[in-house]
Amino acid sequence: MPADAAPPVPSGAASARFVRQRTLPGFGIAAQQRLLDARVVVVGAGGLGSIVIPALAAAGVGTLVIVDDDTVDVTNLHRQTIHDAVDVGERKAASAAARVAALSPDTRVEVRSERLTTTNAARIAEGADLLVDASDNFPTRYLLDDLGTLAGIPVVWGSVSQYAGQVGVAAGPDAPSYRDLFPVPPAPDAVVSCEVGGVLPTVCGAIGALMAGEAIKLLTGVGEPLIGRVAIFDSLTTRFREVEFGRDPDAFWANTGTEVPYLETANHYFVSATLSEDPSAPVGRFLGDLLVLRPSAWSHGRGERLRFPVDQYTHLGGATHFDLLNHPAIYEQIERWLTAGRELPASTGL
Repeated sequence: MPADAAPPVPSGAASARFVRQRTLPGFGIAAQQRLLDARVVVVGAGGLGSIVIPALAAAGVGTLVIVDDDTVDVTNLHRQTIHDAVDVGERKAASAAARVAALSPDTRVEVRSERLTTTNAARIAEGADLLVDASDNFPTRYLLDDLGTLAGIPVVWGSVSQYAGQVGVAAGPDAPSYRDLFPVPPAPDAVVSCEVGGVLPTVCGAIGALMAGEAIKLLTGVGEPLIGRVAIFDSLTTRFREVEFGRDPDAFWANTGTEVPYLETANHYFVSATLSEDPSAPVGRFLGDLLVLRPSAWSHGRGERLRFPVDQYTHLGGATHFDLLNHPAIYEQIERWLTAGRELPASTGL
């Protein structure tokens, strides 16, 4: 090197960009490299995703997969700060990706402007080190929890409502999951939506920051994640409280007997489903895609997908994801279909 040549600028984990992070006690260049090597799937680019996505990009996560099928609306802007006024009408996933590109050009971003369903969940989660649930609906939340359990991928989840929010983590084959905390999804009208009850934007900021922190801890091995614990924040009193919970012996994942609330037929457990209208059949006929778990493959974290016919369920609407706990009649139809001689396909894995 010539005497007057400038020394090379460190890149990657040694980049000056991360120097204030690397100097943290117990962090160092090894933890930073783990972030750079990580692939994280974030489902939801709304209020929570607006905090989680840029925080993970700025911290140095190497690859972010952003999943959201919605478009930016003017009513989103007070809390979904990753989007600007000029983004109204644009796809949220693409808008969020553009913000990441401006903030952290070295971060690889994959845009998935689609709703997470049982049909695409395995494809989207392929190769992921972590799933982040920043969604705003329970069907997606339960699907992500099921997917994380089946595929052996840790999940960070958060939720907000009006002046409060909560955050938790599901990680590890023996750790409790979201279904252990809330085995059955609430009725559609049991929880006040943001559209009806509103939400304080700073609650999204607080919960989103905690979610990003949990993600970083899980990816780097630094600190103690919220496994088996839920952190609950009340912004009206500025108080946090913590609730500990364990595996629920009556929850789906803990059961192997016939009393399990899911249909058990020939040792197949049906976790959740997505219906879409069958264009080749009369009106009122749907095709369902099930996320399926064989007990023999349970310990290996492998799931399967099964397409099955469903008749006369027009009230569910097209392309509707639902939790099978709420539709026992569909169990019976699937059972009849299987006992008629249908066989599940070979496992595709998750």
